[in-house]
Amino acid sequence: MAKYVVSNGSPLDDVSSASSSYDDGSAENGVWGGERGSESRLYVLNRGGTGEVHYLLLTPDRSDILMYRTHIEVWKPLVDIMNFGVVVVDNFLYIVGGFDKSRAQHLNRVLRYDPAEGLWVECAPMMIARAKCGICAQGGRIYVSGGEKSDSRVTGSCEVYDIQTDTWCKAGMLVAARANHVCAVYNNEIYCAGGYHGNKTHDNLWVYEEHTWRELDEHYPHTLPCSLDRFTIATLNNTFYFIGGVTSRVDRKCPDKPDYSTQRRIFSFTTNISLSDGTIRDDVISPWEFHLPNMNHARHSHGTATIGKKLFVVGGSCLETGQPVNVCEFYNTETGEWEEDFRFRKGDMSNVVCAILEVPRIPVNERKMTNRLKWVLW
Repeated sequence: MAKYVVSNGSPLDDVSSASSSYDDGSAENGVWGGERGSESRLYVLNRGGTGEVHYLLLTPDRSDILMYRTHIEVWKPLVDIMNFGVVVVDNFLYIVGGFDKSRAQHLNRVLRYDPAEGLWVECAPMMIARAKCGICAQGGRIYVSGGEKSDSRVTGSCEVYDIQTDTWCKAGMLVAARANHVCAVYNNEIYCAGGYHGNKTHDNLWVYEEHTWRELDEHYPHTLPCSLDRFTIATLNNTFYFIGGVTSRVDRKCPDKPDYSTQRRIFSFTTNISLSDGTIRDDVISPWEFHLPNMNHARHSHGTATIGKKLFVVGGSCLETGQPVNVCEFYNTETGEWEEDFRFRKGDMSNVVCAILEVPRIPVNERKMTNRLKWVLW
């Protein structure tokens, strides 16, 4: 049975506390009107334990950023929680697992945020506490795979959450244990790419079919062109874009100490190729595109969001400099070029994840008051 998460017994503390906002310039599309209704927001959630959340307004059709006035909030349920999973289903934001650094404990906690009411709900917990896991949603279910367990070991176990029944069940095992990997969905297929295990990164690309994880093709398995972890996948139509991340190279002289480097690279994988006559021939044309231009900034642990025909890349860190990357850039899939867009001047952007939500144009405190009045009248 789900229950409301209440801080200090006050419903007003459930969602967040707004701290400030700042303006990084105006977007090309002008300013937002003042009428009531809803607005699309690009949220950037910190996964380092600060609880900070930035958001910007998008155009109504979600094709571009409308205003660069960046708002900052602190979401109390995320304070001290690191490396949690994030997925959006039917405009509900789910926060899954993570590591509580204040208690040095991995979590099996699952929270659902309702932007319409500004309330958090605690859902049924996962069967296994984990952080740095892969997460995606398909067909009214949330799939969680791998990650780091309470004993700090990397696991290959998977489980699936049924949103309607608020229950978890096992969902098989990955082909091998992985953490910091990425899961993505196209149609009814779930893919798992890359990840970390055994003191190195990996180049795997697996698919979940008939309740079993397997190589993408038993006769001709596909792999990434390089091993990766802490990267992201942006999806547009039937194409996956693999962006940034960390790769490892084993030195023959010191095999126990691999050399890690941060990537600027982007490449893509198309799930099927259609010929001019409409037929699909995966064996004729390669689904991979390795010659896309590099990002301007090498980064890992960043967030990505597909907005219109652009792939926005936000935040992250660089191993070589040891510094966060505060510049947001985007790849225009129509022109095939990268462009720097804006810079975050406040907050910790070193480990973030993005989510797009539709939110009422009513302040959170007014939404909560409206919600309480509904209960009183009812």
